[in-house]
Amino acid sequence: MPLGGVSAHEGSALALAIDGLSGALSGAECSNPEPKRHGNARVFMAIKIAAFTEKQTFIGKIGQLINHVKSSKPSRNTDRVLMPGEPEAINRKKSKTGGIVVDEASFNQLRQQGEKVGLDLLAMVPQI
Repeated sequence: MPLGGVSAHEGSALALAIDGLSGALSGAECSNPEPKRHGNARVFMAIKIAAFTEKQTFIGKIGQLINHVKSSKPSRNTDRVLMPGEPEAINRKKSKTGGIVVDEASFNQLRQQGEKVGLDLLAMVPQI
């Protein structure tokens, strides 16, 4: 049964479940006012879909969910709703054709680190 019951959407319950599982199982600690350790805790799960439903039924329901989310009204300053991973895919495509934009401070840090190991970044990147 989904957290929150059949018709409820309980994002806070899901957030607490993930915080508890990832923090407690990884040793990175759960959220608390005085953490002894801080980090990006993660939890990975393997779910045997066939134990719950047919694979094609699951794929169909996930497709319906994606379509439902993407049919939502976009927020201001955007033309569409994106799913997790879509912004990265869009940026990856742009970077492959147009290159990666790096601000001057970051480039200078990279250049300095490269010089320490004998790399001349200025010779390796196109001049604009």
